[in-house]
Amino acid sequence: MWHRRMIRALRPESFEVRRDELRELVRRSREVVLLAAVTGVLTGLGVRGFEWVVEEIYHSVLEAPLWVTATAPAAGLVGSALVLKFMGGGASPSTSDEYLRAFHDPAYRLRPRHLAARISASVLTLGSGGSLGLEGPSLYGGSALGSLLQSKLPRPFRGSDHRTLLVAGAAAGVAAIFKAPATGAIFALEVPYRDDMARRMLLPALVASASGYLTFVTLSSTTPLLSFGTFSVQGFELIDLFGALVVGATCAIGARFFAKAMRIAKGFSLRALPFRLALSSIALTCLFF
Repeated sequence: MWHRRMIRALRPESFEVRRDELRELVRRSREVVLLAAVTGVLTGLGVRGFEWVVEEIYHSVLEAPLWVTATAPAAGLVGSALVLKFMGGGASPSTSDEYLRAFHDPAYRLRPRHLAARISASVLTLGSGGSLGLEGPSLYGGSALGSLLQSKLPRPFRGSDHRTLLVAGAAAGVAAIFKAPATGAIFALEVPYRDDMARRMLLPALVASASGYLTFVTLSSTTPLLSFGTFSVQGFELIDLFGALVVGATCAIGARFFAKAMRIAKGFSLRALPFRLALSSIALTCLFF
């Protein structure tokens, strides 16, 4: 026993302090991971509810008389604009862009009022047959839920990044709607274009993605979005590599054109609201026919 007392006597006081700090860090890390899992579950529930409501409205529109089906997209756009103006206090229709803005601007907050308005507007747009995808609102909804949860429970995040649950929620939203946990985590980490964030946010993002995916498929199914049937690879030839290069180059060029078209469309959104609603409604109705 005498040698233990001697070691304790020779041990610097800073060692005890650092050991206590390490214990506190481990405890907070466990809490952060647990909150990331909670964020994933809440996001999975929200995304499943969002998808269900959209599908119910959309199928009702398809089964309605032809004149209702043809005019529903225009009515959905008008309803969405009214929801954003009055319910959201003039909130923009942006979804994925809000995640990027909140990530890069520490002072920017994803407000619950705007969340409710944007999700409601997305339901009206998608349910009526408008042009929009489920992934944007899912990513935005998850990031907003994560950001709100972290703001209400800041204690475990002392010394951590203020965007931890923001990213975790975004990862859970993408993982749920695409039924792809790894894709959700990678997407949420890579989209903000910050290489240094992966090492600090990877674990919470993976945990949130997994819990969000499991919650979503528990309430729906594990059926993949795209099914290619049963096939087997007989062999690999050089022509396959050439074909992959062609596909990759084509997708890259298409992505550049799509990004350019999106910038033009966002510039169009600066025009007067009545003009935008009229032109968009006419365009969607023409696409229906």
